[in-house]
Amino acid sequence: MLGQHVNFICICVDDDKHVAIRFEQMFKFKKAINLVVMNRQDMPSYGQLGCSGFIVIGADGHCVSKKTSAFLDYGERAFQSAENIIKTALEDAGIDLDVVIQENERLYASGQILSFDEQSFEVDRLLKDAHAMNTMRETANVEYSKLRTPWKWTIRRAIWDHLERANIACYPRPVHHRIPNFVGADIAANRLATLPEFINARVVKVNPDTPQRQVRHLVLQQGKTLLTPQPRLRTGFFMTLNTDDIPNDVPVESLTTSKGAAEYGTPVTLYEGYKVDLVIVGSSAVCPNTGARVGKGEGFAELEWGILSERGNLDPSNVLVVTTVHDCQVYDGGIEEPWKALMMTQQRDDDDDDSDKDGTKSTCTPFGTLTEHDVPVDIIVTPTRIIRVPESTKLGKPSGVYWHLLSPQKLAQIRVLQELKRKMEMELGVTLPSGPEEVLPPTADRKRRGRGGGSGRGGRQGWRGRGDQRVK
Repeated sequence: MLGQHVNFICICVDDDKHVAIRFEQMFKFKKAINLVVMNRQDMPSYGQLGCSGFIVIGADGHCVSKKTSAFLDYGERAFQSAENIIKTALEDAGIDLDVVIQENERLYASGQILSFDEQSFEVDRLLKDAHAMNTMRETANVEYSKLRTPWKWTIRRAIWDHLERANIACYPRPVHHRIPNFVGADIAANRLATLPEFINARVVKVNPDTPQRQVRHLVLQQGKTLLTPQPRLRTGFFMTLNTDDIPNDVPVESLTTSKGAAEYGTPVTLYEGYKVDLVIVGSSAVCPNTGARVGKGEGFAELEWGILSERGNLDPSNVLVVTTVHDCQVYDGGIEEPWKALMMTQQRDDDDDDSDKDGTKSTCTPFGTLTEHDVPVDIIVTPTRIIRVPESTKLGKPSGVYWHLLSPQKLAQIRVLQELKRKMEMELGVTLPSGPEEVLPPTADRKRRGRGGGSGRGGRQGWRGRGDQRVK
């Protein structure tokens, strides 16, 4: 509401200024100043602000608040508190708040600024996303060698760096610790929609990341049912969306974001009866010879596949996995991109060390050493081509949840997995195994206060019965 009368100073680390730029675009700040701290030893001693509060300085240059309430502690009330402080400072500076409010109402009505609810949702997402990115980057730099598959982190960082340096990366940037968005993502999505497997699919599971947004759009536009996971499976399992259940005045475009899915989607529990026909995933890098895939490092694509196959909602022997990536993310054995040359070194290291850290079974491929729960892809779609992984060299897909690989740390993060494990132990009368301790890339809590698990506003008629019955 007050963005036009507030100067916003964002102090970033590791040249991560894109969040501040996005804030300026969203809130129409009169001025946004992006400062960058290149060395962590130069960081202020009070730590990261933003999620933890803001410093407010009045028009006369004096400090009004050394630290406002922390968003991580108080949710949206923290922003309301900060806004009240700013209002008082503006009144002290002689600004008529009634005029400010009238102007903002005019801008909102004309569509030039977002509603407060949309702003809150986007601020929530961006702040938590930035917090997660910074924390994950620290872990990757210091402790990635302790992870179960450290070679993947070497490759991820190399491909992310390449996408940024070559300016192939698209918003949200930087693409580090994300499924990277890329130039031509929509073109790749449109090419994917020409696949017979896509045309014939009725229920399509698509990851919630930005580069696959156009895929989600095409799923809904063509009258299919979209199955999309709730972010990081923290507050629930999946949401389903079908345009037959959505009000006619709601554009498809608004259903393809996390906010749209939360607002209009129908939550799905572990006990729904449906069948997934096709799975679409995002990737950081893929191998066209084996289908081996590297994601962003959190393992949710594998967990979602495991849960769906465990519950009978997905047949791992028949359901195809498709990914959309930029051409440079396809590892073809060449060395024209720096990350591919790095992979050749990694392969030599893998050949020299065939042992597994934790005793789990693994598969050595030209793309690296994979663990048994990794989900390979069948089809790779880029802006310029469709690549079908050869049957003769394609890796097999896992089935079910590999409890002996699921660390206590990961299990503690995901309620739906805890529920599934309890249910299976009760039904089987045994205690299921636990995986070894592991270091996880940390993630920010994305749970929105006051919205619960996201009951949605879509119709409740999407799922028709149980067993093998299909959705409409």
